[in-house]
Amino acid sequence: MLVGFIPGFETLKTAHHRVVRGGDGCGENPCPVGFETTTHEFHEGIRAAANPKPKSTLEDIHATFLKVDEKGLTADALAYLHELRQMTGLTKAVEAGGWVDLRFHKHLTSFYQSERGDWQVDDEGVLVSHGTGHPRNRLILRVPVGKDIEVKGEIAFDVPESMPATSMGRGIGPMLCWTPGCDGGLLAMIYQHNATSACSRAYCTSSGVATSDVTFSLKEWNTFSIRKADGKLSYEVNGSPMVTSYDLERLQLEVEEGLIGFSAYRMPFGSTARIRNVSLRKIAASDLAPAPPPSSKSQPEARPSVAVSAPSTLPAGWWKWAILGVMLIIGIYLPRLISKEE
Repeated sequence: MLVGFIPGFETLKTAHHRVVRGGDGCGENPCPVGFETTTHEFHEGIRAAANPKPKSTLEDIHATFLKVDEKGLTADALAYLHELRQMTGLTKAVEAGGWVDLRFHKHLTSFYQSERGDWQVDDEGVLVSHGTGHPRNRLILRVPVGKDIEVKGEIAFDVPESMPATSMGRGIGPMLCWTPGCDGGLLAMIYQHNATSACSRAYCTSSGVATSDVTFSLKEWNTFSIRKADGKLSYEVNGSPMVTSYDLERLQLEVEEGLIGFSAYRMPFGSTARIRNVSLRKIAASDLAPAPPPSSKSQPEARPSVAVSAPSTLPAGWWKWAILGVMLIIGIYLPRLISKEE
């Protein structure tokens, strides 16, 4: 079901440009989001870059941020500058092709955060979602990155042992195709059952219209890769396919263009979910096949397999040589046997 106006990718890019140049927030982020609202306490170079001329292009604004001298900046100002550089240059970097790292910075200026969410970044640059118990705790990257996209990263759960296990009650996962006028988006959720077990499912507006649950063993850090292209979805967790080339019409996806982000579901108070090493790239339909498992030097070396060869074909006339061999053996041992009997 469509709710209001759903903007396309070009509209999202225009809105992103307007946000960068200053303006009011909308959707799940009702606060002003122009850079100039939060840079008054920073370096003059940052303040100047955050207040571009009215007709400045996004490329011009990005170039201005790149020219800001980092010397003498406080750690707070430096983190802010790095995020603004990423925010103004990410769309073009993804469109150029290849993997692009998505780094999380202290202020999360690049993201919309739902009112009931509690998302922060720790000192190591890991994104942390603190449990609020809400079913729609979302963090959305407000930079448009394209229609056909792959997002990969790692997820970990920190749930106290005192909290009871659940069959389907708490989780987190990447999200694609989110727009302000859309009910949902495309979610690929990981639901934690207990400390060692989890399952995954993908859905859009309703978890009742979803891919089949796939159960897997939970690790400390769990890799994920979600790929959407040409109306199809492929999704893997810890290198194992959850779905491959799944038709998105079956999930009732409202729109294939939109923003990416993360969604937490009913993570209880006192628990956290962490996300790190996130990268994204533009893909084509040919990239929907399962990705090969990453090689790691820490993994034990595979034992050499012992191949069982098929029986070789015997040469023609082999039976003649066999009879000759038998007769030769008889000729050698028969006289000895006869002499012993005598």
